[in-house]
Amino acid sequence: MKLYWRGTRAWEDCRNFGFLAAGQGVQWSGPLKTLNAGDIVVAYLKRKGYVGIGKVVEKAKQVLDFRFDGKSLKSQNLVSPDLFKNSDNENSEYLVKIKWIRSVPANEAKWKNSFGLFTTQQIKSSLQNQIKTIKFLEEEFEVSFQNIMNE
Repeated sequence: MKLYWRGTRAWEDCRNFGFLAAGQGVQWSGPLKTLNAGDIVVAYLKRKGYVGIGKVVEKAKQVLDFRFDGKSLKSQNLVSPDLFKNSDNENSEYLVKIKWIRSVPANEAKWKNSFGLFTTQQIKSSLQNQIKTIKFLEEEFEVSFQNIMNE
């Protein structure tokens, strides 16, 4: 599973406040809403690389309903305050709560040119048959997807 980032959100916020986001149209937020508690996610930043592996804690919520340590993100010091753009309509950002197992800052994204790693422009996709990419992620993030799934 991987997600792309648009100008309304910042990886630093996702990493620091435990979420993944998609919105500014139902075509973007819809796939995020299909994630369920326990699903494993891999975060990817377009033109940078992979930045995190985590586990879904709870289903996606509209940005105004999302809580971090019991508080609205409006009360947090976000890198991207545009996260609240269109928060009062159907184009709102939706956030899915994530427990990050491993994550790195954007400038430390994991990538290897000309190695055949999986990429897509979809909000949500499966890495199930992407053996080379899975092995790369396990080595770079020092994790075992099998162990994560069994936790």
